[in-house]
Amino acid sequence: MLLKLAAARMENGYPTKKSFIKALNSAGLKVSIHKYNRIERGCQKADICEGIFIARFLNRKPEDIFFAPPDSKTVSV
Repeated sequence: MLLKLAAARMENGYPTKKSFIKALNSAGLKVSIHKYNRIERGCQKADICEGIFIARFLNRKPEDIFFAPPDSKTVSV
């Protein structure tokens, strides 16, 4: 599965909540704002960058998530 992350970024380099949810939904993960908020409460922002956040959606281990270079804006799962 190839997950395309939205290009919209906040100043600190992380995807915005809206763009991140849109990217997850476009990849077929059916993410609601409520589910996002529930998982986000247990994560640090660095976790989102490192794949722990996505791993929780996919029920995978964080080390199973491979991040492509930032300029490609893709995540290979």
